[in-house]
Amino acid sequence: MKRFLAAAAVAVMITFPSAVELQFDFDPTDEDALPAAITKAVSEAYDINKRGLDALENKQYDAALALFEEALKIFPDYSDADNNRGVTYFRRGNIGDARRIWEALAAKDPKYATASYNLGLVYLHERQLEAALRLFERAVKVHGRFVEALVRCGTTLLEMGRKEKGLEYLHKAYKVAPTHPDAWSFLAFGLISVGDTAEAFRILKKNESNVKALRLLGSIESARKNSKKAAQYFTEAVAKGADPSILVELATSQLESGGCREALATLQSYFTRKIQHSADGYLTAGIAAKECGKIGDAQEYFEEGVRLYPKDPILSYNLGQIFFHQKKYDQAEEAWDGLSDSVQDPSLLYLRALNARRMRDFKSARKIIQRALAMDNRAEFHDFLGVIYHQESNDERAEDEFRKALSLNPELRSAQLNLALLSRKGEDLAAAASALQQKLNACRGDDCVTLAFQLAVCYYHRKMVDKAVAILD
Repeated sequence: MKRFLAAAAVAVMITFPSAVELQFDFDPTDEDALPAAITKAVSEAYDINKRGLDALENKQYDAALALFEEALKIFPDYSDADNNRGVTYFRRGNIGDARRIWEALAAKDPKYATASYNLGLVYLHERQLEAALRLFERAVKVHGRFVEALVRCGTTLLEMGRKEKGLEYLHKAYKVAPTHPDAWSFLAFGLISVGDTAEAFRILKKNESNVKALRLLGSIESARKNSKKAAQYFTEAVAKGADPSILVELATSQLESGGCREALATLQSYFTRKIQHSADGYLTAGIAAKECGKIGDAQEYFEEGVRLYPKDPILSYNLGQIFFHQKKYDQAEEAWDGLSDSVQDPSLLYLRALNARRMRDFKSARKIIQRALAMDNRAEFHDFLGVIYHQESNDERAEDEFRKALSLNPELRSAQLNLALLSRKGEDLAAAASALQQKLNACRGDDCVTLAFQLAVCYYHRKMVDKAVAILD
């Protein structure tokens, strides 16, 4: 039932506006360090840079730039002010100017690790992972306890598939600053990615008051199929300000564990919150309602989802399925109209072929099921194509398709029966009757009625009318 893969890549977790803005590391009160005139200039530049940072945090970008440039006029070698000019351009979305500032600063002051780090973020943003990694490693070489750079080395290596080396960097970052949110959260994420959930769990439990930790703890319990504990963590995270969309993640976990009622209860809580509810929320709610046998509720969730997200193909696909099983074939086709271009799913094509057959449009049904077969060589599809050929009076091709179906799945009951009835050969009818009798002997419930009817048909065509009547009795 999963939509599209849904696992979060490391790069998604990077917040680029967090480009480092280190304040000038100098004590302006130490008047023995420099002559008084220089001390005064440094102190003044420091204060102006600090005012620039305040303006930057308030998104007053023009004012921030003016202040950083003023600080540089007073103290031209003030690398922090120069770096913060780059940060300002970066936050405004002017990546090119930010890159030029940081490249010039890194060349001018190679020991200024922050320039290399921020330049690495630019390359990471542009998906140039090797270049980004070199810059992060350069920053670490200059400043071995640069936590953010250690973390980015680790996450970039993880994304490149070099997990052992990536975890080595993440462990270093955690050792340097075990309470730093990036250090513990990315280390936990990396450990989860290599399957070491026990160590990740231990680290996260130490930070249990943090929303991010609660969410990851919930994800671990969810992966362990421990829905009740996952629910506790996710619910607490939302109570502490986490995005309520994690309740959809929780409901998905509950649904995958067979708890459709629990999933519906979670989603009812989600839908009471005054936020824009996601397409995934409506999709999961509809599937949960359907699995709980609440078809009317499922239809309502899918219809509301389609109303709010008319271009979402998965919602439309599921709504069409509901209509199809309610025998509302015209409405099903309307829901599926245009989906063939966006949802390349043979199961959808099979349903549409069934729909076309029910509307006696055999030509369309044949073309649709042939497209499905081009994607997936299923026995059921060959069997259905054989039925269509038979209805188009092409029994030779119908027989060929039934035999193809049975070569893929010799136990496919409908293909056995269809071939037997089509060929009217004694051996085919006898084989079909034998297989049906065995299944009838072992069946329970409503399936027995269908099996009995199919077996009676076999006996009738073998001219064994008494047996046919006895089975139906």
